[in-house]
Amino acid sequence: MIEPFTFYNSGRLKLFSAEIDWENESTIFAVLLHSDYSPDSSHEVISDILSSELLSEEFPDYSRALVENRVIEANGTDILYKSDTVMFGMDVDLSAQYIGLAAGDPDNLVGYEDLIGYIDFGETKHSVNSEFSYTPENNAWIVLEET
Repeated sequence: MIEPFTFYNSGRLKLFSAEIDWENESTIFAVLLHSDYSPDSSHEVISDILSSELLSEEFPDYSRALVENRVIEANGTDILYKSDTVMFGMDVDLSAQYIGLAAGDPDNLVGYEDLIGYIDFGETKHSVNSEFSYTPENNAWIVLEET
């Protein structure tokens, strides 16, 4: 079972204050994280994650991918933050337990890219000479439900 999206504290504030613009201005990307990653809600930027926990050290070409065609959509009383499928590679050997979302330049990581949140797959997902991609349920990364 895939766990729901979990926000980093500062990521939630920046997204909901529109400092990070889901639909237009911000470049949002996904990053793959090893199973030894220890999620911490106080993480704010990419450099708060140990380099050994990022797949970018081993697979620089396939560990990050743009989150494209992003929209915010109302669905009844829910608000959905949606995107297309995120493609990390078509014929790759990758393993990851977490997928994180960040805002910034994925091709030029300097450590100050804003972390938004992450999804824990609950177990390590693998691809061997195959596609590694992620499609959130109903294409919605974030679902805000009226209570």
